[in-house]
Amino acid sequence: MSMNDKRGIRAEIRARVKSLSPMQKNEYSIETCHQVLSSPQWKSANRIMAFLSFADEIDTSLLLADTSKKLYVPKVNGNDIDIYEYSSDTVAPGAFGILEPAENAVLLRDPSLLDLVIVPGLAFTESGVRLGRGKGFYDRFLHNVSCPVWGIAYPQQIVDSIPADPWDIPIDGVFHC
Repeated sequence: MSMNDKRGIRAEIRARVKSLSPMQKNEYSIETCHQVLSSPQWKSANRIMAFLSFADEIDTSLLLADTSKKLYVPKVNGNDIDIYEYSSDTVAPGAFGILEPAENAVLLRDPSLLDLVIVPGLAFTESGVRLGRGKGFYDRFLHNVSCPVWGIAYPQQIVDSIPADPWDIPIDGVFHC
């Protein structure tokens, strides 16, 4: 496994995250979400897109519990992501087994209205290079936003470098323990 190519980095990071105990994942999730909630980026934003966590991602439920913000979550639609208003009673399992907005959720037609976007990833550099799962959903989506974009990760997901392709969209930074 080489940490010099995307496939090798994905394999290494998946192994690192898989080695975390449920207790470690929970502790990292709580600490990282508290960092986000106390950050100037979160405090100054009104319309925030986060994500409904998959099993190997930081648990974003603390972020999505913030009733002082207008929260949005993504839903895979073909090769793209649509954004919907978040409400705990309007989510259901969707593509890839990830919780997504249900049929009754309200679509945000203009992503440029967002003040902050929190994205998942498999790996991140401190300088804002993000490595996703390889489908390009977030890179395509991020072309349509002009607000700050931050990743959220376990410390095991932070690496020194990730090879970037021309279509890879850099982010502003990453929250982690």
